[in-house]
Amino acid sequence: MRNKLLRPLCLPWLLAPAVAVAEVPAVAVDIPPVHSLVDRVMGKLGSPDLVIQPGASPHGYSMRPSEAEALANADIVFWVSDDLTPWLVRAQDSLADEALKVELMQTPGTRRLAYRQGATFEAHDHGHDDHGHDDHGHDDKAHDDQAHDQGHGHAHDGVDPHGWLDPVNAQAWLEAIAGSLADLDPGNADTYRRNAAEGQAELEALIDELDDHLADDRGTRFIVFHDAYQYFENRFDVPAAGAISLGDASDPSPARVREIQERVAELGVQCVFREPQYNPALVESVFEGTEVETSIVIDPLGVDLPLGAGLYSQLLRGLAEGVTRCAANEVSPSDHSHDHDHDHAHDHDEDVYAGYFEDSQIEDRSLSDWAGDWQSLYPYLQDGTLDEVQAHKAERSAEKTAEEIKQYYDRGYRTDVDRLVIDGNSVTFHKNGQARSGDYVYDGYEVLTYAAGNRGVRYVFELEAGDDALPRYIQFSDHAIFPPDAGHFHLYWGGRSGGAAGRGHALADLLPLAPGR
Repeated sequence: MRNKLLRPLCLPWLLAPAVAVAEVPAVAVDIPPVHSLVDRVMGKLGSPDLVIQPGASPHGYSMRPSEAEALANADIVFWVSDDLTPWLVRAQDSLADEALKVELMQTPGTRRLAYRQGATFEAHDHGHDDHGHDDHGHDDKAHDDQAHDQGHGHAHDGVDPHGWLDPVNAQAWLEAIAGSLADLDPGNADTYRRNAAEGQAELEALIDELDDHLADDRGTRFIVFHDAYQYFENRFDVPAAGAISLGDASDPSPARVREIQERVAELGVQCVFREPQYNPALVESVFEGTEVETSIVIDPLGVDLPLGAGLYSQLLRGLAEGVTRCAANEVSPSDHSHDHDHDHAHDHDEDVYAGYFEDSQIEDRSLSDWAGDWQSLYPYLQDGTLDEVQAHKAERSAEKTAEEIKQYYDRGYRTDVDRLVIDGNSVTFHKNGQARSGDYVYDGYEVLTYAAGNRGVRYVFELEAGDDALPRYIQFSDHAIFPPDAGHFHLYWGGRSGGAAGRGHALADLLPLAPGR
């Protein structure tokens, strides 16, 4: 049994001369789970600044000015790893020379697993033999060196950066966080270390709790949206059968999707876990025509949880509950359980997405449905990133080749808007290195009927105040006719009616079959 007392830790940055800071250090962190751990250590002394806002993917992110300022002013930055947020490495160039930078995946005591290969996982892809609760302090070198080269398809080498989903890693990180803060702020060193020790004890109890919670759920066969969960799977012996997307959440290739579809029955898959950051249409399309449950949502980042010291434990409890619901086929009515009502609702949602609905079904929507930081799809079309998507679409169409489809979307997606930020009523257009902002108010919706007989709804917002160079009207279309949070959308601007003077697209979430008209 491992010693559950705090172990002495010698970190390289602790050997450097202490930096004189007159008050509690300004701290910046990358993602909500790290924010939670740092917040637990800081306690009442302060709270860290979060660089990547909840709901955004850490794999690719563009900081807002306020976030860049918080990072530049930080005395110390805690982040998971270069592999999770490579863009953050460059952003840290703005830090002061004396600022400390702590990459948590590199701290002593951290268990590091190799990326898995292939879309579906065999039993040997999971380190079950090291699971035992009394064996948390195992030697992880074998896992660091593990090749995992048995799979097929996309080669994705290196260390999986989602290490925060192993609570034993989180225990080690609490100690590293406390040591770093104590080095920078020796006057509060005892407080940091005491808070870290209490946090470690809480995580020890959480591990026991989740072990008991999942005791009857081992053997549940599920597929995850993207390969982010193996640290949790290994710790609690609940291995996934596969993942739709790679560990960096990049779009799956057609071959990867086919591998999953061909092996669903063989693997005995009971459900696939969706994630709130990504459009559920991809999950639905992959498992269309199967009995696999597609409504359960889990989240590796805790985007819907309140920030704070308690977020980390809530996040892991949410993962465990997802496995339990999958094992028990327990899906609440709001999740559309697999009964007659679910089948009807599922068909209904597909009809709406395809553009077949009644006027009475349309509801007003607010700008908050599209809140966030969005990036244009057009650069990805230009640089060839979407070539596989076009090829996959051509396979399903007898009318156009992949090149013809690409030309079609080139006309539709061409835009000089690089980025769009929506916060409250404020909309900021980023074009050619310049940012222009304005406040927009809701001005109703328009229903368009297309040549094929299906229809679409554009939600219209009018400029109320702001830069005169901004379009007077902007129109949102995302295949929805009532308020969900959008996973992607098309943006049109210009006139009030369908005869818009200009047209653009801002998409933050890229689907394998990029929608558009």
